[in-house]
Amino acid sequence: MRFLAKKFEQLSVIELYLIYKAKSKVFIVEQNCSYLDPDEFDLQALHVMMYDDAELAGYARILPPGLHYYEPAIGRVVVEKKIPGYPGRAAADESIALIKAWNCIIIRILLFPPRRI
Repeated sequence: MRFLAKKFEQLSVIELYLIYKAKSKVFIVEQNCSYLDPDEFDLQALHVMMYDDAELAGYARILPPGLHYYEPAIGRVVVEKKIPGYPGRAAADESIALIKAWNCIIIRILLFPPRRI
């Protein structure tokens, strides 16, 4: 497993497509959510991608402090079903490590039961 974190403007078109495809599969198809997943926060978020070899295996979005909440927030987490173990936990741990680099001691985690794609 390897992780890659990028700001929105650093994402390639392919990365953006794979992220939206994975999130749509979970949030729109499986959970039947009727909200627009891409939102204004995507533009300022840090996008954490989890790769298994060259394949996108998971994703989490980090909102910086002060953007939507006082504290930084982790959310929109999805992981591939075929990844063994606890890939959702790995994605959360990586996201927390990235936030700690901002010297934040309070983190809002918006995790419902992680959904596997």
